[in-house]
Amino acid sequence: TEMTTLLDAALDRSVVLGYSNIGYEIRRRLPDWPADPPRMDGKVVLVTGAGSGIGLAAATGFAALGARVHALGRDDARAAHATALIREHTGSPDADVHPQACDLSSLAALRAFIADFRSREQRLDVLVNNAGVMPDERTRTPDGLELMFATHVLAPHVLTEGLLPLLRAG
Repeated sequence: TEMTTLLDAALDRSVVLGYSNIGYEIRRRLPDWPADPPRMDGKVVLVTGAGSGIGLAAATGFAALGARVHALGRDDARAAHATALIREHTGSPDADVHPQACDLSSLAALRAFIADFRSREQRLDVLVNNAGVMPDERTRTPDGLELMFATHVLAPHVLTEGLLPLLRAG
């Protein structure tokens, strides 16, 4: 309704109210606000940075909705730990969650991951580029790139571009 649209716009413009629990609590009481997100059974999701924070929360949410989730971590141990946490948080030890390891700051590792992922999956419905790093000092990757640039800017571009055929199929 028009009232919901106006209230939603006002909450968003206030920033604090729109993007906090306050905004969520106000919105969920509106009669025409969707109660729950739709199920995602059969959907394929890849979440980078799934080992903690927003990435872990997103991957857990997708898994709870029934999606097949690929939890990408920096290495095998982080990816396996993320998968265990996602299953624990969803309360489903049989959740369709798969650990994926890739150091996104390495172009060679990124390209190898893309080739492997494309050989195993027919489609990709959702890609969440969430991985990030914040080193204490300026660091260079083995490719000679600044670490934060490689991880925050270049990796999402290369990953999205490399997975575009799967995203289009999804």
